[in-house]
Amino acid sequence: MSYEIQRNELLSLLDKGCNYPLTLIVAAPGFGKTTLLNQWQERGVNHTVIRLDLTRRDNDNLSIFKKIFNELKKSTPLWDAPFFNFFKSEQFISEAAMVDILIQAFNLVEEPFVIVIDDFHVIKDPFISSVFSELVEVLPDHVSIILSSRMPPEFPVSRLKLEERILVLDYNDLKLNKHEINQLGEGLSGKALTNEQLVTLYTQTEGWVVGVKLALLTFLKSGDSALSSFNGNQPELLNYFGYEVLNLLTGGVRKFVLTSALFESFNVPLCNAVIGPDSAIIIDKLVRQGLFIMPDQNEQGSFRFHSLLQEFLQGRLLIEEGMGYINSAYRSAAEYFLSQNMLAKAIGYASKCEALDYYYDVLAQSCNQWIKSGEFEAVLGALAGISDQVLVEKYSLSIPLVYALIFSRKFNQAHYYLDLLGNAVDPIEVDVPFLKAVLALFQRDAEAFDGLSFEQFTKVHTNDDMRVVSMVTVAYIFLYKGQLESALVAANDAKSFASKVGHKFLESYADLIVILCDRYMGRGLEAIQYMTDVYRHVDERVESPVWVNLGTGMMVVYYEQNKIDQAIALCQKLLPCVNSSCATEVVANVYLGFSRLLHIKGEQLKAFKLLDQLNRILVFGRYDRFQSQIVQELMRQAITDESSTSVDSIAEKYGLLSWIEQEVWRDEAYYQESKERYSLASAYWLTSKGRYDRASDILTKLVTTLEKQGIKTRALIARCNLLVVNYLQGNQDVAINQLKKTLDQYGLVCFSRSVFDEAPGLDTVFKQAIRQNRLELPIVYSEQFEELLNETRSVDDVAVNPKTLLTGKEMEIFELLAAGLPNLEISKQTGIALSTTKWHLKNIYGKLGVSNRSAAMMVAHQR
Repeated sequence: MSYEIQRNELLSLLDKGCNYPLTLIVAAPGFGKTTLLNQWQERGVNHTVIRLDLTRRDNDNLSIFKKIFNELKKSTPLWDAPFFNFFKSEQFISEAAMVDILIQAFNLVEEPFVIVIDDFHVIKDPFISSVFSELVEVLPDHVSIILSSRMPPEFPVSRLKLEERILVLDYNDLKLNKHEINQLGEGLSGKALTNEQLVTLYTQTEGWVVGVKLALLTFLKSGDSALSSFNGNQPELLNYFGYEVLNLLTGGVRKFVLTSALFESFNVPLCNAVIGPDSAIIIDKLVRQGLFIMPDQNEQGSFRFHSLLQEFLQGRLLIEEGMGYINSAYRSAAEYFLSQNMLAKAIGYASKCEALDYYYDVLAQSCNQWIKSGEFEAVLGALAGISDQVLVEKYSLSIPLVYALIFSRKFNQAHYYLDLLGNAVDPIEVDVPFLKAVLALFQRDAEAFDGLSFEQFTKVHTNDDMRVVSMVTVAYIFLYKGQLESALVAANDAKSFASKVGHKFLESYADLIVILCDRYMGRGLEAIQYMTDVYRHVDERVESPVWVNLGTGMMVVYYEQNKIDQAIALCQKLLPCVNSSCATEVVANVYLGFSRLLHIKGEQLKAFKLLDQLNRILVFGRYDRFQSQIVQELMRQAITDESSTSVDSIAEKYGLLSWIEQEVWRDEAYYQESKERYSLASAYWLTSKGRYDRASDILTKLVTTLEKQGIKTRALIARCNLLVVNYLQGNQDVAINQLKKTLDQYGLVCFSRSVFDEAPGLDTVFKQAIRQNRLELPIVYSEQFEELLNETRSVDDVAVNPKTLLTGKEMEIFELLAAGLPNLEISKQTGIALSTTKWHLKNIYGKLGVSNRSAAMMVAHQR
């Protein structure tokens, strides 16, 4: 082990340290502190070096200072200095007097010099520590001190750092990097290590110099197998750790060190729970002694042992205390982590304590907690290694697994385990038909409502988990069917019971249903107030499934209030957290909402990609409700973008013509949300084609259906689309009168952002009514929707005749546009290329002073 590598970066740091009053090198044994100091001196230093290598005998309060003076005498005559008599007498010397003596002596030396003290940790005398602490504060500029120690000295190191009076090199600086390990390996063996060998060696030793050398020597002797199996139980390391660590520990501290080595990371509360109440004092002592204990970078306030020492200590604990003690410690750790809701760690330690029943009990408790908080992936991960036989025997494990699979949309696996349980379980203990009904609901959405017995969800379950699931499901079914009053009552009941039994995830889902009910019933203010109040109590910093549910509701609130930037910011936080474990309602709302928000901001491609991604997510089930929302949003965006090609391709892809011809929409008594959304998408398409009468028929029937169901906000959107159709047909007065009647009927408060977005052109009707002094809006509302209702120029400002502005070709195209023809059809009838048509339309918009197709059509109809 005599070969050493030159560590030039560290040597340069020591050179830099000469510009500081104090340089502190602090690390556990074997990190090469003494070797580094030797190399630095051997390389040659511009300063005079006074080197002291301390032993325990130097703990006498004058010994170390006598050594400094003896070294100083070699550089300058101190025999006649009056203060030197202090060392010849027996009189007491105060700390301040000693500092003065040292400063006087230092000032007699003219050239710069450095006092290097190795193994400063052997000093236990508080007098010596106090003298050095004060000395650093008043050192002359030509003097600096380098201390090497296993532990930080009794100095105010933090304050010295702030004052930039100290340079600290710790184990992070001293540990070998991969390049240095390879350099050391080449020096010992004559050949370079492979990258795989380097990674293995670095991982095992964490760059600890002695560990690296021992591992390399073992590797040279026995080959690759020795390197891969190198651990803290090597004879050389056993001797090293035994001498450097265990021999220094006695009594309770020794047992504390051995026991705490069972944990990958430990802190005071854990050690108090497992070992005893004096843990804080012992940990502080160990940190100060620098015995391979280091802060855990991943957990603030926690510590860990060097991995090689940890293995050694665990082996010693087994020898000294036995397996029974170790199992008891693991069990106490599991109980502690359960009490802190750190469930994964609780399971990990319970699995080590050699008691299967206890392990399964901790696993069941943890999975039940995860189900309640909506952390379904954690359940699936924890139960991944449990055999089918155990799952069938232990319902406390199999039921959380089935719930997690259903909520995560892993339907085939859920079917498998339900079939397994159906053949084995006691129907009194596990209601398999109920679980199958839940699975069918999640997998097939609308189809499930027809095929399921509603009694599965309305019956009162004695099992709290099944009862809360059934109550939330009932609320959801009422919402889907448009029975909003019943949905609201059921959701509030579900929320109350979920809160009582600790189902935070389902409680937040019930909150979403309450908010949707208020929103659809035209109680926008109530929805906003409710959501704002609920969201106020959730911690935004913890991106939990509960936060995802409530954050989704809050995003909708921001959007409806036209706080677009805030809604987008929340979507950007939500999207990475939305995964297969989220409720389908949440997934759809986040993707649809974010797509619409991006489209509002003019990011059409990103908006489309989000809808495409949502389509891919929904392919795992049959969700006609959410599919219809996608179709409506695709068509809405295409209409707003005036992309006739996209409009037609969407209509063809989703069979809107066939849907219109089947006339399902004529049945006023039949409501499903999918019917409403397809009706709106069809009305958008028909309007873009100039087929206004057909669009009006669909919208009129839709209004009747929605108002019968009491779905006030959705009925308002349908009515607004009707008045826009009238406006596009040139019936301006009729449209404005309809708007005023609608405002009287619903109230201005119901005209939120979604109403404007889902009735394209509504903002134009509003502005027209305002300009004709037929509508006056409150200032607060006008400011809230300023970008929608205040344009610097509008169709009414253009007091010109298109015939006087447009060329003959442009007038021909303008008249075809007014007739409702799409761009492709205009190109065919005029005999020009599609790109030329678009170019002419752009010129037409500019000459008329309008910004889009709809505004140009309104100019045409007004005239």
